Amino acid sequence: MANQALLDIQAMLRKELERKSETMPAISGGDRVKLAGKVFSLPDGTSSEGPLGVIILDERYVNTYYAGKYNSNNPVAPECSAQSDNANEMKPSTASSDPQHESCDGCPQNEYPDSGGGKPCKNGIRLAIIPADATADSSILMVDISPTGLKGYVTYMKALKAQGVLPIQVLTDLSFDPQASYPKLVFGNPRPHNLLEIAWPLREKAQKLLK
Repeated sequence: MANQALLDIQAMLRKELERKSETMPAISGGDRVKLAGKVFSLPDGTSSEGPLGVIILDERYVNTYYAGKYNSNNPVAPECSAQSDNANEMKPSTASSDPQHESCDGCPQNEYPDSGGGKPCKNGIRLAIIPADATADSSILMVDISPTGLKGYVTYMKALKAQGVLPIQVLTDLSFDPQASYPKLVFGNPRPHNLLEIAWPLREKAQKLLK
C-alpha cells in the first residue's frame, strides 16, 4: 500500500509539473538575431552581411503599440501588444497595460492616419529559425521582420505555398534590400535540405518560445 501511495504521489507530481509548464509565462523568445547596420549579429558573437541561409521553423504576427516614442536605448514594454499565428485573429495580450481595443481588427491604432504616415501600432512578424548547419542541439534563433519587410515575406510564403512547400522544408536566404538605407529583410533562393528530422522536433520547441 505504501508503495502504491508513493506511485500515486509521483504521478500527481508529474501532472503538476506539466500544469506548471503550461501556465508559465512565455519566454521572451530564444536568442535574438540583431539587424542593426544591415549586418546580421548572431548571439554567439559572429556577424555577417549575408545572405544568411536558414530554416524557418515557425512564425508569429506581432503588433505593438507605444503611447510615446520608442527608445531603443531604454526599452520598455508596449502599452498594448498582440501576438498570434493568425494575422486575422489578433487581440491585445492579457499582459497589455493599456489595451487599445477588443481586437486588432477595427482598432484605431491599427489604422493608417488620414494625415499620412505609418500606423501608430507597429505590425511585424517574428520568425523562429535555425542555421543551415543546425544540429539537434542547436539553439533556436529569433529574428523580427519590420513593417517594411512584411510584403516581401508574405509574397515569398505565397510562392512556397504555390509549390506545395512549407518553409520548414527548404533553406531560405535572408538578406538585406540593397536599395534601402535601413535593414529591410529580403527572402529568397529556396532550396531543399536534408535536415527535416532535426528541424521538425525543434519546431515544437520554437512554438513554445513563440507562444
